[in-house]
Amino acid sequence: MKTRDTNKLLMFLAVVDHCTAPENSDSVTHLAGFALAAERLQLAVEGLQDRFSLSLQLDSTASSDSKASILSLLAQEAANLSGGFVTWAMVNGHDELARQAHLTRSSITGAREVEAADWVDGLLNRVNQAAETEAAALADYGVTAELIDNVTVLHGRFSQMIGRPRSIIQARKRANESIPLFIAKADEQLAHMDRLAPLLEKHHPEFVATYRDKRKTIHFAASRSLSEPEKANAEVRAAKEELLDAEKAVELAQILVKRDATLAKARQLRATLADSKAGEVNGGTNRKATPIPAREDPGQLATESANGLVA
Repeated sequence: MKTRDTNKLLMFLAVVDHCTAPENSDSVTHLAGFALAAERLQLAVEGLQDRFSLSLQLDSTASSDSKASILSLLAQEAANLSGGFVTWAMVNGHDELARQAHLTRSSITGAREVEAADWVDGLLNRVNQAAETEAAALADYGVTAELIDNVTVLHGRFSQMIGRPRSIIQARKRANESIPLFIAKADEQLAHMDRLAPLLEKHHPEFVATYRDKRKTIHFAASRSLSEPEKANAEVRAAKEELLDAEKAVELAQILVKRDATLAKARQLRATLADSKAGEVNGGTNRKATPIPAREDPGQLATESANGLVA
């Protein structure tokens, strides 16, 4: 795992902890778009934590479990994974893939250790390849990310015990390769939150101030101290990012204000036309409904329209 990935995770966790604190519930839910982005951020961070944990477990060589108990657990979980995956494959007409992925608990426990490890490794390769594009469909058949991770960890431990380092390396590689995907998902939601944060400042200034502090905090590895030039460069980068985010937020607020003003004029015009038609139907009686006045507070317009924003 890379140090910058660890630093990213620490920053994500700081933001999630701030947004999920009970005392900040009103602030987060003040804007529906911000609340939705915060919820999606939490899900992405939970997935990222799982991949970090998986990678760390595969890095560890210490285990108090016996080989027989690990094989028994591996056989059960791999059989569950195979059952769901084979069912999905057959339903979707992938008969050959279903045949290749078919494993039972007894076939795993009854095989030679090296064969059992290779069979499960082949199953994981096929499942992970399909999950790249069919994750949601596979989940309907019980092939969840949690089950795949469980089989991967157990397979890694068993491979260590029987001296199959290649399998461990492959399993760790699969876990590490998925880390950037979850980081990208978390970054995307943070970008939405950054754009909406200025719209919260009027009513929740303290929450936004702390959010920005957590958001821009740069966590460095404790084992390495930064030189003064490095610290200065890091502060400059953080300042530039904060300025860019503020500019984007202002631009978004202006767009929302213009949109709401246009909608108000359209509603007023429709009301006038409807009143005119009603007068014609009633024999020319000129009864005019009071036009719906346009809202005049741009800040209020931006805040109310942001409540309908979907991140």
